[in-house]
Amino acid sequence: METLLTAEGIAFIVSLFVSALLFSLFGRIDFLRKNMIGSTIFTMVGLAVGCLSVLPFFWYEYDFIVNISVWKLLVPFVGAAIIVGATIFDKDYIVLIAILLATIMGVAVLDIEVVFFVGAPKLINQVATIVVWWSFAVGYRALSGLNTIPQTEAITVGVGFLLLSWLGLAPLMLGVFSSSLIAVFLIAYFYSSENPVGVMVSPAIGFVLGWLGLIAYGEYLLPCFVIFVMYYIIEFIVCLLKKITFLPQYKNFESNSVTLYSFYKGLPVMVILKNVWMINSVLIVFGLFQINGVNSYSIPSFVALLVSWQLYKMYSWEDNAKDLNEENRDKFEQKNISKTSEKSDEVTDKDQ
Repeated sequence: METLLTAEGIAFIVSLFVSALLFSLFGRIDFLRKNMIGSTIFTMVGLAVGCLSVLPFFWYEYDFIVNISVWKLLVPFVGAAIIVGATIFDKDYIVLIAILLATIMGVAVLDIEVVFFVGAPKLINQVATIVVWWSFAVGYRALSGLNTIPQTEAITVGVGFLLLSWLGLAPLMLGVFSSSLIAVFLIAYFYSSENPVGVMVSPAIGFVLGWLGLIAYGEYLLPCFVIFVMYYIIEFIVCLLKKITFLPQYKNFESNSVTLYSFYKGLPVMVILKNVWMINSVLIVFGLFQINGVNSYSIPSFVALLVSWQLYKMYSWEDNAKDLNEENRDKFEQKNISKTSEKSDEVTDKDQ
């Protein structure tokens, strides 16, 4: 436990210092702010430096179930660099191709076979893994409508896996990665007003979290990961369902999220962010409960319903507010009527 806390502490401090330094020194460069790529670059560099700074000293504590070499730990950083580099061309199709190349590279290097189809050839499952990972990365745009939400989701995943590592249920290096993840996105959250996460570059964060999900699968922690990112999954599904209606108002995928709709309908930003933090806090708790779950689908299914219900409340907050106002007005009128009747009764008694 002492080794664990030492490694994670060093990674956290290094990542925090490096990312804060990058944000403060280069955060006001016009090119980075205009293209909204500065935040992602700074967080990825801070994450990489934090993780790699402790790697030479604690690699002997190797406790992965799957075969993870040092080179395989570079996959999320190389993939994120490919995606961020593609945004320089400012063409959406180039970014989508870059994400595809990054996921193909990731699946080939990691060589973790996710079994989507039992008995199918390995190549079929690898293609399915590429499709899911690519969709997960691209779909992260669903969170980029409102500032700080992409950072909040990354922090949630980091906290979840960090707690799992403290409980001895996740590998040490996964805990190190999680502590660095928390550090860099806390800084990104602090600087979010000056350096927001751009729509085009947000898939780089989704790619990194997708890598974490793939490692979680190999470590038998995939249900926990699914719970940690359930808020994102529901938002992704909502955006996708609206998108495939092909209606003109739902043309932009990232504009279809529940949180952005609630914002357009007048729900204050602070209320939205408070709800998102509350949802993610609950997801962390349920993700830890999943360790003792009887199966891999009961708690995630319940959590999906819970998140959907909470997002529906945000989506229809205006109607709920109207209902509440009408209810309060009815109560007020009834109270006035009762007071008026009491006064009339008193007057009648006096006349008698």
